[in-house]
Amino acid sequence: MAIIIEVVTPSGRLLDRQRFEQNYITVGRAYDNQLILSDTSIDPHHLSIIISDNEIIVNDMNSVNGVRLNHQLLAKNHNIKSGDELIIGKTHIRVFAHNHSVPEAVNLSGQDRLVNYFSNGWLALGLLLLLSSFIILEIWAASIDEFRLRDYVEPVFIIDFFVIAYALFWGVIGKLIKHYMSFIAQFCLIAIYLIVTYCLDFFYGVLLFNTLNFMLVTVIAIILDIIVLAALLWLNLDISTYLNDKKKLVVSLLISFGLILLTMYTEVIDRTEFNAAPYLVEKILPPVFRIASGENIDDFVKDSQDIYSHEPGSD
Repeated sequence: MAIIIEVVTPSGRLLDRQRFEQNYITVGRAYDNQLILSDTSIDPHHLSIIISDNEIIVNDMNSVNGVRLNHQLLAKNHNIKSGDELIIGKTHIRVFAHNHSVPEAVNLSGQDRLVNYFSNGWLALGLLLLLSSFIILEIWAASIDEFRLRDYVEPVFIIDFFVIAYALFWGVIGKLIKHYMSFIAQFCLIAIYLIVTYCLDFFYGVLLFNTLNFMLVTVIAIILDIIVLAALLWLNLDISTYLNDKKKLVVSLLISFGLILLTMYTEVIDRTEFNAAPYLVEKILPPVFRIASGENIDDFVKDSQDIYSHEPGSD
């Protein structure tokens, strides 16, 4: 015979589980109990639990606050079923017999397998090196000055520090809520997100280079950035919290909408307001990135004549 006790929150989340290889235990704050609880509203010797054959008997040991089942005070020597939840003081416990049946194992979901895959230190190191390479390459491509090591080290250090801080933030939340930090998985997720954003920025540049349509590229960028950031936040919440899928989706989308629209608001407003100077595409890419068909000089000059033939007030 054995008695299994689970300490749970009022919402049913498991805090602790203990197995006692005997058919009689006492519960309370005193150190001679088999199950010792620190809740000050629990008596030194609050209750005893006896398991015999297929019966579990709970006995209130004249406690101040009593023992409750389904919010009803129990009399002494009360029979309960395996799995029943008792309230003693402010603490919730579930009592199980050793032969209590449990459901069959469920298959790991796609995100569970993904988290297991990301919980790999070597993968995290590889992603960190890849992210650092992207940063260095971007600085080198935009630099017109002579080489200075400081120009490369500082941005890499700042981004890497942000990745560590972000992963630590979600890790602490996971530790507080799920009692599991999952730092490496969170580290891999934010590193992948930043690598994807670097790739998307390059894609936006190629798209703008070919379309010369700032508003079109801006709309596409807003949509894709919201989707990518929402996916990151959804996975962060999935790893570190107990929110259901609907709540995770709502929270991640709301935060993504707010952050992306806020960062792009100023830039979009500046482009849409009247400016005497025309907006020109500032980045010129190599011809290999040109997808749109070009126009020869003669046709361009011929088409440009229409600009000078336009008379004011003719519209």
